[in-house]
Amino acid sequence: MATVWSVLMLIDGAIYNLICYVYEIFYYLATLNIFTEEHYQGIVNRIYVVLGLFMLFVLAYSLLRAIIDPDNFAKKENSFPNLIKNVIISLVIIVLLPTVFSVAFNIQNAVLNNDTIPKLILGLDGATDDTSGGGRTIAYYLFKAFLYPNSDYCTSEGYTDIEECRDSIKGNGWLFVTNGDQLTVMDQAVLNGSSFTNYNDYSESVRDGKLSYLFPISTVAGIFTLYVLLNFCFDMAIRVVKLAFYQIIAPIPVICRVMPGGSMKDVFNKWVKQIISIFLEVFIRIAVLAICIYLINIVVETYNNGLPNIDSLGLTQRPIVLALIIMGIVIFMRQAPQILGDLLGLKTDGMKLGLMDKLAMGGGLLAGAAVGGGLTSGVRNLVGGIKGTAHNVKNASGFRGKAGALIGGTLGAAKSTIGGAGSGFVRGGFAGRGAKNFKDMRGAASTAAKGAAEARTKRENYKAAHRKKIPVVGGIIGAGLGHGADLLGSAGRFVGLGNIDALRAENAAMAEITGAEDAFNNEFESTLLKSLNKGKTSLAGANLSTFSAAKQRLDQARLSGVNVAGAEKAYKDAIKDVQKSLHNKLYSSQSNWNKLSQDDQIALGQLRVKATEYRGAIMNNSSLQALRDAGIVGSDFAMNKDVSESVFYDPVDANGNAIRDAQGNVIKSVVSKMGDNIKLHTASNDVNISAMKQKNTDENKK
Repeated sequence: MATVWSVLMLIDGAIYNLICYVYEIFYYLATLNIFTEEHYQGIVNRIYVVLGLFMLFVLAYSLLRAIIDPDNFAKKENSFPNLIKNVIISLVIIVLLPTVFSVAFNIQNAVLNNDTIPKLILGLDGATDDTSGGGRTIAYYLFKAFLYPNSDYCTSEGYTDIEECRDSIKGNGWLFVTNGDQLTVMDQAVLNGSSFTNYNDYSESVRDGKLSYLFPISTVAGIFTLYVLLNFCFDMAIRVVKLAFYQIIAPIPVICRVMPGGSMKDVFNKWVKQIISIFLEVFIRIAVLAICIYLINIVVETYNNGLPNIDSLGLTQRPIVLALIIMGIVIFMRQAPQILGDLLGLKTDGMKLGLMDKLAMGGGLLAGAAVGGGLTSGVRNLVGGIKGTAHNVKNASGFRGKAGALIGGTLGAAKSTIGGAGSGFVRGGFAGRGAKNFKDMRGAASTAAKGAAEARTKRENYKAAHRKKIPVVGGIIGAGLGHGADLLGSAGRFVGLGNIDALRAENAAMAEITGAEDAFNNEFESTLLKSLNKGKTSLAGANLSTFSAAKQRLDQARLSGVNVAGAEKAYKDAIKDVQKSLHNKLYSSQSNWNKLSQDDQIALGQLRVKATEYRGAIMNNSSLQALRDAGIVGSDFAMNKDVSESVFYDPVDANGNAIRDAQGNVIKSVVSKMGDNIKLHTASNDVNISAMKQKNTDENKK
């Protein structure tokens, strides 16, 4: 059990070390003054010229008013002596402002450097040696509230003072003998800069009941204090810029003092109030932290001594009461700066913003979405590349083939991972522009990963469709090129990665092929029917008599209701026969198409468009697993090539019967195999998508 306590105290120690770490940043920002006296003096010198001209204008204007309306000019506020007095006071203020700012910063730094506020509130004597200063003091007192001597143990040892009892508690030591350093020694070491994780050396004392350790309340309080400090760091960063800005514009409100009457005279007073508020912000935040830590110590001490009527609650209810009170304090820690600001009449607009608002305003959530999109896409591509390589190595023949597949696959996976991460990063940043919280950030990252997956599918399909087919390249080179190219064409399916977006993208790509096929078939049938209606017996040289007879038999069968199925099959076969007779024209290369007669091109023009769209859909999606398994090679469907009839039509014997293999299975063309595979893969993907959606729903319910 001591080991478990040791691990838990290590976790808490790391959190409280982070409090000190973040406080150092907070402290640095609190004392930072990016606008030096030299910078200020340079601006003042340039403004003196404008100020002098302005003063001359005001004096001339005042003299003119005195001539026009001497009675009004003699009034107290607008009198010439008052005007001269305001001019002189304004000049003195401008000269003294650098010194005033310097003194203000010196007072601020003196208070912060000596940890004055934490010492006053927490009652700590002496100074710590660690650079985190007040942050370590605050972290120490917070941690001390959750790790303290057990009152029963102290009473049994004759101690009446809990603090004195800390001297009797020692670290774990060696060989299961608790003879390490005294707890007070460790306390002083931690205050002077040692890590909070060293407290795990007292796990045996926790196990033996000498020390009380309030886990996980200590962890939650530490994390929330860390959150508050991060929030304060943003406030301090804004404060640095605000102070510099108010110093730069200082001459403007000073000049406004000179202007007689009107609302401009209030500008200087507003500026002074804002400067005071900005300087006090840092002290308010440190005081809030110290007060809340002090309250937590009092609550824990009172709880140990027995809260009023606490005995009326059960043993399991009492720790819940303590946890609720402590969490109430740490939640109040975030609200207190605004409360104090309102109470003191200070304008503290920056204190109202939460950490999410500041991250959103500063682009932090956008950056998180970009990084999240990059990581998600990169990991998906890496997993897909690994699975794709394993698939290609398994299907490769011989040592050289497998080695080539492994080398090509590894290089392809690395390239795909880097490219996917970059694509996801850019898309995540674009999608995360309006993110307001972590949920929006995660949604933007998911959108980026989905977009990267779709782009990757299109990109790899294009590569697969345009790669060159090398008929004869032997040995490891041929295998490496072949399997490496197959790997690059495998991205559309994510090779079993199980991503819903990838499966949907694959289904959409397969639907593009079947849609193009249906569009061609519908257009072909429509063209044949139009030709019959016009009384034609042929189409670009193809005889339509068989089709015409099949159409008449189908019409008669539908009217009589006899042998409709047989008539429909004969009708479809007749259409296929005409398609086959026109295949070499419709699926010819562009150069051979251009050689056809003008009449044929006109007659087949619309069919040629649909045929081209169909072959293009196959070519552009040839990396899909359904097409690869059927033996489809995208470059075979390029427009600079004639597509063979054997690719589209199942082989038959002299009697028109299907040819079967040794096992009795019908031998099919690659396009027929492709159609069967598309149906199989689409159904499988639909099942997987449904299962994943249900799994996500179940997890969300949990």
